[in-house]
Amino acid sequence: MAVVLLALTLTACQENKAPTSLITGGGNVRVLSIRFVTTAEAATGMSSGTITYAVTRLELTNDNNQALFPSMGRFYLLDNQARHIAGIDSGSSVFIGISNDLTALKPGEKREFTVGFRADPSANGTVLYDYT
Repeated sequence: MAVVLLALTLTACQENKAPTSLITGGGNVRVLSIRFVTTAEAATGMSSGTITYAVTRLELTNDNNQALFPSMGRFYLLDNQARHIAGIDSGSSVFIGISNDLTALKPGEKREFTVGFRADPSANGTVLYDYT
Protein backbone atom coordinates (compact mmCIF):
# COMPACT_ATOMS: atom_id res chain seq x y z
CA MET A 1 0.00 0.00 0.00
CA ALA A 2 2.83 2.41 0.91
CA VAL A 3 4.55 1.74 -2.42
CA VAL A 4 1.35 2.53 -4.34
CA LEU A 5 0.86 5.75 -2.34
CA LEU A 6 4.46 6.82 -3.00
CA ALA A 7 4.09 6.09 -6.72
CA LEU A 8 0.89 8.16 -6.90
CA THR A 9 2.53 11.03 -5.03
CA LEU A 10 5.55 11.04 -7.32
CA THR A 11 3.45 10.94 -10.49
CA ALA A 12 1.41 13.89 -9.20
CA CYS A 13 4.51 16.12 -9.22
CA GLN A 14 5.12 18.36 -12.20
CA GLU A 15 8.56 19.76 -12.80
CA ASN A 16 9.58 22.85 -14.74
CA LYS A 17 13.14 24.00 -15.24
CA ALA A 18 13.56 27.72 -14.75
CA PRO A 19 16.22 30.11 -15.93
CA THR A 20 18.59 30.91 -13.08
CA SER A 21 18.08 34.61 -13.77
CA LEU A 22 14.72 34.48 -11.94
CA ILE A 23 16.38 33.54 -8.67
CA THR A 24 19.95 34.66 -8.06
CA GLY A 25 22.43 34.26 -5.25
CA GLY A 26 23.60 37.04 -2.99
CA GLY A 27 26.65 37.43 -0.78
CA ASN A 28 28.32 34.06 -0.28
CA VAL A 29 25.60 32.09 -2.13
CA ARG A 30 25.72 31.23 -5.83
CA VAL A 31 22.71 29.70 -7.61
CA LEU A 32 23.72 26.82 -9.89
CA SER A 33 20.30 25.60 -11.07
CA ILE A 34 16.60 25.92 -10.30
CA ARG A 35 13.58 23.76 -11.01
CA PHE A 36 10.02 24.44 -9.95
CA VAL A 37 8.16 21.34 -8.79
CA THR A 38 4.41 21.43 -8.24
CA THR A 39 2.97 18.67 -6.10
CA ALA A 40 -0.60 17.65 -5.34
CA GLU A 41 0.20 17.35 -1.64
CA ALA A 42 -2.38 19.28 0.35
CA ALA A 43 -1.25 22.52 1.91
CA THR A 44 -1.56 22.75 5.70
CA GLY A 45 -5.04 23.92 6.66
CA MET A 46 -6.42 23.38 3.16
CA SER A 47 -8.60 20.54 1.96
CA SER A 48 -7.06 20.46 -1.50
CA GLY A 49 -4.70 22.35 -3.72
CA THR A 50 -1.13 22.25 -4.87
CA ILE A 51 2.18 23.35 -3.45
CA THR A 52 5.08 24.55 -5.59
CA TYR A 53 8.72 24.37 -4.52
CA ALA A 54 11.64 26.14 -6.14
CA VAL A 55 14.23 23.37 -5.75
CA THR A 56 17.55 25.15 -6.02
CA ARG A 57 21.09 23.80 -6.29
CA LEU A 58 23.37 26.28 -4.53
CA GLU A 59 27.02 26.79 -3.75
CA LEU A 60 27.80 28.26 -0.32
CA THR A 61 31.22 29.72 0.48
CA ASN A 62 32.20 30.10 4.13
CA ASP A 63 33.42 33.68 4.12
CA ASN A 64 33.68 33.67 7.91
CA ASN A 65 36.94 33.32 9.84
CA GLN A 66 35.66 30.28 11.76
CA ALA A 67 34.02 26.95 10.92
CA LEU A 68 30.43 27.13 9.69
CA PHE A 69 27.91 24.37 10.43
CA PRO A 70 25.41 24.78 7.56
CA SER A 71 21.67 24.56 8.17
CA MET A 72 19.05 24.49 5.41
CA GLY A 73 16.74 26.73 7.47
CA ARG A 74 19.34 29.51 7.36
CA PHE A 75 19.06 29.75 3.57
CA TYR A 76 16.23 32.03 2.58
CA LEU A 77 14.70 33.41 -0.55
CA LEU A 78 14.09 37.14 -0.38
CA ASP A 79 11.43 37.47 -3.06
CA ASN A 80 10.30 40.50 -5.03
CA GLN A 81 7.60 41.19 -2.41
CA ALA A 82 10.24 41.34 0.39
CA ARG A 83 9.10 38.00 1.90
CA HIS A 84 11.70 35.80 3.59
CA ILE A 85 10.98 32.23 2.50
CA ALA A 86 12.98 29.72 4.58
CA GLY A 87 14.86 26.91 2.88
CA ILE A 88 14.03 23.25 3.50
CA ASP A 89 15.27 19.88 2.28
CA SER A 90 12.67 17.52 3.76
CA GLY A 91 8.96 17.25 4.57
CA SER A 92 7.69 16.56 1.05
CA SER A 93 8.00 13.84 -1.57
CA VAL A 94 9.75 16.49 -3.68
CA PHE A 95 12.85 16.04 -1.52
CA ILE A 96 13.14 12.25 -1.80
CA GLY A 97 16.77 11.42 -2.58
CA ILE A 98 18.15 14.79 -1.48
CA SER A 99 20.85 14.53 1.15
CA ASN A 100 22.97 17.53 2.06
CA ASP A 101 26.36 17.34 3.79
CA LEU A 102 26.00 19.28 7.04
CA THR A 103 29.54 18.80 8.34
CA ALA A 104 31.55 21.90 9.20
CA LEU A 105 32.76 24.15 6.40
CA LYS A 106 36.24 25.51 7.03
CA PRO A 107 36.90 29.21 6.33
CA GLY A 108 37.12 29.73 2.56
CA GLU A 109 35.66 26.29 1.77
CA LYS A 110 32.79 25.88 -0.73
CA ARG A 111 30.05 23.24 -0.83
CA GLU A 112 26.97 22.54 -2.92
CA PHE A 113 23.51 22.13 -1.38
CA THR A 114 20.05 21.39 -2.71
CA VAL A 115 17.46 23.56 -0.98
CA GLY A 116 13.76 24.03 -1.63
CA PHE A 117 11.71 27.17 -1.16
CA ARG A 118 7.92 27.04 -1.07
CA ALA A 119 7.18 29.67 -3.69
CA ASP A 120 5.02 30.54 -6.67
CA PRO A 121 6.15 29.19 -10.07
CA SER A 122 6.81 32.77 -11.15
CA ALA A 123 8.82 33.67 -8.03
CA ASN A 124 11.97 35.68 -8.38
CA GLY A 125 14.41 37.11 -5.90
CA THR A 126 17.70 36.46 -4.16
CA VAL A 127 18.87 33.49 -2.10
CA LEU A 128 20.91 34.48 0.93
CA TYR A 129 22.43 32.74 3.97
CA ASP A 130 21.71 34.07 7.46
CA TYR A 131 24.62 33.55 9.85
CA THR A 132 22.61 34.55 12.96
